[in-house]
Amino acid sequence: MRGDFLATLEGLELQTDINKVLDYFSYEHFYVIYTNFWKLDKNHDLIITKSELACYGDQGLSHKALDRVFSGTVFAARGPDCVGNGDVDNGDGCMTYTDFVRFIIAEEDKASPTAIEYWFRVMDCDGDGVISLYELEYFYEEQEERFQELAVECMPFNDCLCQVLDMVSPRVKTFITLQDLRRCGHASIFFNTFLNVNKFLDFEDRDPFMVLKEREDLMEALAVDAADATVLPPLPTDWERFATREYMLLAAEEDDWSDGTHTGNASEYDDDEEYQDDF
Repeated sequence: MRGDFLATLEGLELQTDINKVLDYFSYEHFYVIYTNFWKLDKNHDLIITKSELACYGDQGLSHKALDRVFSGTVFAARGPDCVGNGDVDNGDGCMTYTDFVRFIIAEEDKASPTAIEYWFRVMDCDGDGVISLYELEYFYEEQEERFQELAVECMPFNDCLCQVLDMVSPRVKTFITLQDLRRCGHASIFFNTFLNVNKFLDFEDRDPFMVLKEREDLMEALAVDAADATVLPPLPTDWERFATREYMLLAAEEDDWSDGTHTGNASEYDDDEEYQDDF
């Protein structure tokens, strides 16, 4: 089967803004990924430790999830040989830029097939190919603790389990398979319930009309009449929405630094000249 890479490449000549072409490569996406990596990598040795990755996303990801990410289940966790420039290896391994690319895309778009497999492997602690009720409870225990720390009411595990099983509708009620999560259409909610307290709370506080408004805005931007449209244009993926939003924030932040109006912590961009040289 022939690919469409050459056709996409040819189409770039007709596009005035290459950032609108998301096939194969996007500068905006690269900029977002690299900038987030640079912020986490405090000593800029192109290696991220577990403690550094824990700061990602306002520390939303649970410690148990981080332990599993660095256990070698989703990437080859590297040992002391990858530690440099003052990093202290605690036996937890470390993450390279390539590993981080896979992580951030999986974290911000848990509905994609690749991300579903990524986080399924994280939650399948014993590697038996299913997520058992015991493993669900294991991850939910920390979520309950974090809800209590945030003074947020949290439902008991048994109540949560009933809702999750209704949502996923696994073929066998005593465990959840990768196929169950791919089929159910709610993989993002499922994983965030057990792994990321911030994203779970964001979902709980969401505006139910935002999805409809986003589709209307997209159709307006594409000059599509809802009454005449036989095939609605697809909504951006969770990753595309995140990357667009993050790029706009980073661009505004960079403008603030340029005109001297930024009031944030300068340590976020230590060695700023070196950072700018990379672009």
